[in-house]
Amino acid sequence: MALFVEKLQAQGIDVEVVGLGGLLELPEIVDLVCALKVVQRADSGSELIRLLTGARWRIGIKDIDRLFVMARKLSGPRQEGIFQEVITIVEALDLVLNPKLELLKEFSDESLRRLQEAATLFQNLRSATALPLTDFVRLCAEELWLDIELRANPKLANPLAQLQSFYEIVSGFGSGSASALLGQFLNWLEYATKKERFEIPRVTPGAGIVQVLTVHAAKGLEWDFVAIPNLVEDDFPSKPRSTSGWLSGAELPYPLRGDAASLPVFKFENATIQTDIKAAADQFKADNKEHQLREEYRLIYVAITRTREALLLTGSFWKPANVGSRKPSRFMTELADGTFQFPELVSPENPLDLAPREKTWPLEPIGEIHAKVVADSASLVDQATAKLPRINAEDLNTSSIHQEIDLLLKEQDDRLERLSKVDLPVRIPASKFKEFIADLPAQAAKYLRPVPTEPYRATKMGTAFHSWVEDFIVSEVDDAPDEISQLTDIFKNSRFHGLSPVDVEIEINLTRGKNTFVCKLDAVFQVGDRFEIVDWKTGAAPKDKQTEQQMILQLALYRFAYSELKQIPIEQIDVCFYFVGDNIEIRPESVPGPEQLSRMWEGLFV
Repeated sequence: MALFVEKLQAQGIDVEVVGLGGLLELPEIVDLVCALKVVQRADSGSELIRLLTGARWRIGIKDIDRLFVMARKLSGPRQEGIFQEVITIVEALDLVLNPKLELLKEFSDESLRRLQEAATLFQNLRSATALPLTDFVRLCAEELWLDIELRANPKLANPLAQLQSFYEIVSGFGSGSASALLGQFLNWLEYATKKERFEIPRVTPGAGIVQVLTVHAAKGLEWDFVAIPNLVEDDFPSKPRSTSGWLSGAELPYPLRGDAASLPVFKFENATIQTDIKAAADQFKADNKEHQLREEYRLIYVAITRTREALLLTGSFWKPANVGSRKPSRFMTELADGTFQFPELVSPENPLDLAPREKTWPLEPIGEIHAKVVADSASLVDQATAKLPRINAEDLNTSSIHQEIDLLLKEQDDRLERLSKVDLPVRIPASKFKEFIADLPAQAAKYLRPVPTEPYRATKMGTAFHSWVEDFIVSEVDDAPDEISQLTDIFKNSRFHGLSPVDVEIEINLTRGKNTFVCKLDAVFQVGDRFEIVDWKTGAAPKDKQTEQQMILQLALYRFAYSELKQIPIEQIDVCFYFVGDNIEIRPESVPGPEQLSRMWEGLFV
């Protein structure tokens, strides 16, 4: 996928990667995940080598080898049958900060300086792992200069888009717990890479943007034009890594899985001799192979039914480094059904390998325009410094209160000017809308330099309650954890108990101008021709009218978004908050309409 993204961006096309599977293939995300692994796991040698040899530190192969040799020598000679502590290359990097280590003499001064810089960076990151997970991941990206490097690439129309998408995934993972740990997140990422069947947010494409995503991530989505590349045998349909299923490797036996009814069965119960067992295992492998092919057919069905107007199917006989040519996918030939004449293979040798290829190494740390950007920035700093007023101690001692006020006002003006240049996030949760309206500078400051937020136990309780109520009102499943039992008892005695919603936990993206407001509606009920949007709140009800009016802006956005999505006149939609803990409903008499909301938002930037 990274290849397609790169080629599209090289043509100046604005590309958005949707879904975790696609993001994990992009260079900036790969680098970020590698850094997270190096921070967390001492056995992440391959990930460390990628970072050390990359554009940031540009460590040569010989120095990487010296680092390996140092780790091996520090581990000591191997002794048969005796447990030995092995120093990994990650741990060896930490040791380059020890100036008394004799082995450091093997490195040149410059390579040692770079290795020590890398070691210091990773040590500092390890000391910051107590931060909330999302803040820590952002910090890693900043310390690796990923944001700077991406901005320095003149070919990228929206350089930070993919990083921002990854931050949202991290935030989603951490939202269920105030104490989400880095190790847990990395384990989840590895599972996601293998399974790739996680719920993906519904994304409405913006004008002029090409969205790139895996077939799994495309489920439930639709576009006017869809292109499906790489339709060759053993890629799509993919070649099974193994047909042994749970008979080999650490895999949960199929009979113990929740989807056991749809999986092949290993019929060994009536076997009496070894030959019977082997025959049953061979049949199980054949059934597994057929099952995996059926899954691939389901995927191609999902892929080709995502389009409204036009579908492009492509493939290639050759890929870089392929020894043999590839055959067109059976999916492509079956869809063509004799109506299309496939081109014949022209060359028995891979033409991509015949053409000479050149690569530049080492790379410029921050892109082609790095030197010019640094020089221009230094010049601007010098000019600004020259214009600063010179104030000595005597002047300060005799300055009047008015002069101090003038200085403070100037500082505030400078801060506001600085904040006005901050790029606010494209996607803004509807629940945060009121905060932007109330104090834009304070919100902008958070994006100028994110500050870790204090984790709250109430957030975890709120997530647990929302999960319970979704199951309860849809299917009457009542398996509430003990910590929210009081909330669930109150809910069961409310007017909402027994009502059947028309929509539950629906996410709507309301795009206006450059911003998309993410509206996550808890429940929508219908009575006659009227609809009621209800937002469950597990916190305390507001104590004053001003706070209540600010909160109503969230409901106003929900009402606006639902009206647009369902094409329902906005006058037929009612809204309310239900504060479960206090058993209080707040049904506003007046709700701002679309025009009023637009004026509020646009007025912030006048």
